[in-house]
Amino acid sequence: MKRLFLTLAAAAAILASPAIESAKAGAVRIGLLSCRVEGGEGFLVASKKFMRCTFYRPHGRRHHYRGVIRKYGIDVGHTETTVIKWAVFSLSTDRHRHRLAGNYVGVSGEASFIAGVGANALAGGWKRSLVLQPISVQGQLGYNFAATVSRLTLRPL
Repeated sequence: MKRLFLTLAAAAAILASPAIESAKAGAVRIGLLSCRVEGGEGFLVASKKFMRCTFYRPHGRRHHYRGVIRKYGIDVGHTETTVIKWAVFSLSTDRHRHRLAGNYVGVSGEASFIAGVGANALAGGWKRSLVLQPISVQGQLGYNFAATVSRLTLRPL
């Protein structure tokens, strides 16, 4: 059973990869976004979880965000607090201070049975010029399965 969940989560991440890679073409990596997502329940059709994030820019600059991630699709179970890290790529050379603020859409896949994995590939943000590429599979505790379309909203703290 656990192997099935891990296989499905990996498949969701692989399916998202071509869309994100095409959006990332010509983009420049501008930093790392690290988020702590609150634990909670997933419901069959949708879920909503709040998060706090820090964007690490080159040369040690940091910007803090609050956000909410909404998932639509199959999202069933319970997870504890999860940490997700994304490499942030920009299609624009603009240097707006809170450039990560905005809305992102993409796909997510997760599977847990006590311990689990997941991946969330998203694009959007300021002037729809940013791509959030998972730099590693997220780690989480709980029991759940999710294969969803996801919407992330980030706002500066």
